[in-house]
Amino acid sequence: MSPVSSAPVRGWRITSAASSCLLRLYCDLPPGEPLTWGVQTEACECADWFNSKYIVLWGSNISQTRIPDAHFAYEARYNGAKIVCISPDYNASATHADLYFRINPGTDGILALGVAKLLMIRTSSTCRM
Repeated sequence: MSPVSSAPVRGWRITSAASSCLLRLYCDLPPGEPLTWGVQTEACECADWFNSKYIVLWGSNISQTRIPDAHFAYEARYNGAKIVCISPDYNASATHADLYFRINPGTDGILALGVAKLLMIRTSSTCRM
């Protein structure tokens, strides 16, 4: 463990705070998963991307950040999946996308709220409460 990564652990020991996993601290894996399910893992195996029909790359560049796993998403495209990339920059993953939405930095939260509202309106008209 490097001195930089051990600093939070020393801080937890000095203050007698509840220690946390370093993966959660650095957000190496989704931090919401262990809080919800109690297990630090990904929601699905990356190999399952091949079985997807619609993949949204929202602010992620899997071609450069998930090099060993990116081929599963691109093979899904050959299997008939649609890939959508939402990012402020036209990155290496956007070149493989069927649709590319350029957004201004910091506006992805507004877009997410708009998508959530649209989904709620569309599903509430088709579902009985």
